[in-house]
Amino acid sequence: MGSLLMLWLFAALPGLLWASHSTLIVEGDNDASRICKPAPQWDIKGYAPMRDLLGNVAVVALLYPALYLVFHLFIRRIGGLRDRLNRSNMTEVSFIIVNERDAHSRAMYWELKRSAPTGVPVFQQQPLQNDVWEALDGDKDDFLVYDRCGLLTFHIVMPYSFLHHPFVEAAIRATYQKNICNCTLVDEGSEVADTASGGTHHHHHHDHHHDDPPSHQHHHDQHSSHQNQSLHQQDQGDSTSHHHHHHSPHQQHQHDH
Repeated sequence: MGSLLMLWLFAALPGLLWASHSTLIVEGDNDASRICKPAPQWDIKGYAPMRDLLGNVAVVALLYPALYLVFHLFIRRIGGLRDRLNRSNMTEVSFIIVNERDAHSRAMYWELKRSAPTGVPVFQQQPLQNDVWEALDGDKDDFLVYDRCGLLTFHIVMPYSFLHHPFVEAAIRATYQKNICNCTLVDEGSEVADTASGGTHHHHHHDHHHDDPPSHQHHHDQHSSHQNQSLHQQDQGDSTSHHHHHHSPHQQHQHDH
């Protein structure tokens, strides 16, 4: 990781009064070219999880299960974060965990999977596959947040990614409530328009438990909050698209949960 970049957080957290935006310095890339761009292609045993998350805000956690008690606490805090978001009617947020591929991490996979909150899949990299963390330009305990079109809005790094800090939650709330990357949603027909690639994807909301990718078991979750999102869009004065000017998010870079 190279130079320091400016990260703009747009959110109001319970108990914290933020201004219209606040700044946070984090360590990141030499440039911010990845912000508002689709995630690079990556898969686990041929399964590409990001494709199924289009239409939801996606949170990718890169966890390294070094100390048993530490990663258990980290995972519990991910569950607590999701519960807080649900209580705020932010139910269309999907969390996934990508474990490191070294021998120690692979040995801890089943414990990590067992400890993960219900509905949060854990993906285990294989030793000889292309490194997902490297593809994402990520590192231990990073969080990457993607909007409904699959565009990167925040990459939060240590130490800001520790969940006793407000930054991960603020990034998720900002991505959910504000159209940082000009993602255009077409509610009719559940289509998601990828503004970066110009393509339109037909999407059905799923809650995927892909701890064992080859089985591709799908547990369908009917997202009752889709109506809430539609109402939110109407409040913004445009039910089909959001046009939001983002303050140079690649002056923005954020590297369980």
